[in-house]
Order: sequence, then structure tokens, then C-alpha cells
Amino acid sequence: MTTPDAGSTVLTFQDTTELRVGGSSTVVLDHFVYDPGSRTGDAAINFSKGIFRFVTGDIQNKSNVKLTTPTTSLTIRGTNFKVVVNDAGTIVAVTKGHVELKPCGGTAETRLLGPGEAAAVSTACTVKAVALSDVPTDSGTDGGGLGDGTRGN
Repeated sequence: MTTPDAGSTVLTFQDTTELRVGGSSTVVLDHFVYDPGSRTGDAAINFSKGIFRFVTGDIQNKSNVKLTTPTTSLTIRGTNFKVVVNDAGTIVAVTKGHVELKPCGGTAETRLLGPGEAAAVSTACTVKAVALSDVPTDSGTDGGGLGDGTRGN
């Protein structure tokens, strides 16, 4: 899915996981399967370009949620976080929970980010801390109301 320059959208999955997609962004949803009886599932999402906010829902086996960008793989743990993908690489900023960054598919330094932390993964697979004030914003991912980034399991 690709959003126009001034567009944005919110995808809410059966387990209440929410994916906010900002303007000029592209995301590929390979699959998202959820069994409400067991609260387990499986998902694969690729953040290709742009700004996104991902807020986990009721899925219990979060290790089966495979999130990737062109420069890193993300492992989530009860999480609310933002992803920015641009020509320089990927920025991840965590609001709640933890995100493990595995640059270049796990071939470079792995970094665990917690609430209030952000890091950038370059196209050369290096990781560096980023101030939250330096993380780009977008009204489609940072706006108020339901899905304003305050929820997260």
C-alpha cells in the first residue's frame, strides 16, 4: 500500500494491532493471521518507505510478528513505536515496550530500545542513538484521537 503526499491511513487488525501509515509512505503487508481463541498469530510486514506507527494488540506470541525495513529487522515486545524509512536508512523511536533492532538481517550489532529511546540504522548497517526531537513527525502517525500512540500492550 502506498499513501499520497498529503494522505495517511490507519489499519486496525482483528487483534486490535494498529498500523498508522503517514504521507508518501509504502508498506507491504505479506500476511496477518490471528486466532482470537488462543490469542496467537503470525504476521509479516515490510516498511518500505515513509513514516509509520505500530501499536501491538492482543496477539500473545509477538515473536511471530516479523517486521522489516530495507536496513533492519525488528523484534517487538508489547510495543508502541514509530518507524521512519528514508534514503539514509531506518529510524526507530519507542514510546512503550521494547524493540530489538537487528541491522542487515542480524549480521550487524543488535540493539534493544526501550521507552523514550530512538536509534538510526544506516544503509551501511551501523546503529547510532537519535534524540527523540530529531525523529521526523507526520500528522498521520502522530495525530491525536484513537491510535494517538498512547495505547500499547
